[in-house]
Amino acid sequence: MKSEITLPAPADTAHLPAAARLALRLLTRLQHGTLELTLPDGQRQCFGAGAPRARLTLRDWTPAAAAWRSGDIGFAETYIGGAWSSDDLVALLRLFARNRTAVESVIYGSFWGGLIHRFAHWLRRNSKVQAKRNIQAHYDLGNAFYELWLDPSMTYSSALFVDAPADPQPPASAEELAAAQRAKYKRVLEQLRLAPGSRVLEIGCGWGGFAAMAARAGHAVKGLTLSPAQLQYARARLQAQGLQAEFALQDYRDERGRYDGIASIEMFEA
Repeated sequence: MKSEITLPAPADTAHLPAAARLALRLLTRLQHGTLELTLPDGQRQCFGAGAPRARLTLRDWTPAAAAWRSGDIGFAETYIGGAWSSDDLVALLRLFARNRTAVESVIYGSFWGGLIHRFAHWLRRNSKVQAKRNIQAHYDLGNAFYELWLDPSMTYSSALFVDAPADPQPPASAEELAAAQRAKYKRVLEQLRLAPGSRVLEIGCGWGGFAAMAARAGHAVKGLTLSPAQLQYARARLQAQGLQAEFALQDYRDERGRYDGIASIEMFEA
């Protein structure tokens, strides 16, 4: 599909930052849908043709530089910082998703930017020392912080809405979310196919939600975490409920026990 685009004359773009010029050039590669772009000087340009349609307003050119330097994370951070906006963020993200291959150099960074990010990620590779740092930096922000927005079970992973309608109307209520989290834990426990009184290891036990259900079912549970805040919360939680479980501040690679079942809910993915 030929791109329908109106660009300023070359003399008008010569003063723009290099990242801005490259972004404008790469947006001509849109293959699906239309992007209406409002530049910092108020000028409007239209990229692509047809549906889906989306609008993006730039307040300055930092999003182009951030995307080129730091990929999608940099682009998102400039949105948080107010450097760009859209009247329909979902439509904009859908447009970018449809054109990911065409515009990935803008949103996901250049070759060199990607190389730098891969190197930075390598520096944070999942060694035992770095894993502990990564987990504590993320989860030890304070249990009170997570209590503000997690469900009452303090579960930090996707719920299972077993009885959800075909066309659910979000958001779910607090009660519905809590029930869906219990359903998720129940499904995991069922998939382990444990005999009564089995020994269960949970790698990445979080705040103890699954451990509590497994202990209530009569199993001997050991939960591993690298977060002191989660460890303290999980221990206090099960004690308050009159349940028995062992929790350890320990990397799973150091575990040497034998178990009838092992559960890990969104730890290996991370």
